Amino acid sequence: MAEAAGGSRAELADLVARHEHAALAELATETAGTPLCRLDARAAHGAKYWEGVVAALAQIRRALRRADDDRTAAVLAEWAAQWGVKSPLPPAGAAPSWSAYREGGIAACAALHEGFTPSSSEAR
Repeated sequence: MAEAAGGSRAELADLVARHEHAALAELATETAGTPLCRLDARAAHGAKYWEGVVAALAQIRRALRRADDDRTAAVLAEWAAQWGVKSPLPPAGAAPSWSAYREGGIAACAALHEGFTPSSSEAR
């Protein structure tokens, strides 16, 4: 999923949009149009992964709209921390799909981080 991107907010927003579009297509393929609540456990695991990717990308997209230009890299770092560090561990007895959802969000943040280089004004 990673593509090289420059450092502006617009460039990161474009990268997020491309990843989000691809993830929505993967989610649609995974579910074949079936609502997530109706998928069997095996199918739900893969779908929940892509749902996590889509959720993380949507959160980052919305945060970028509200952020100042010089906070672009910080927005990405904050959401990566939210998904990777601050997300609670699954409750005892949680379905494997919960972990798949979280893994998808973490993977989305990692892919953006790999594909984005902050502008020189942010790299201070």
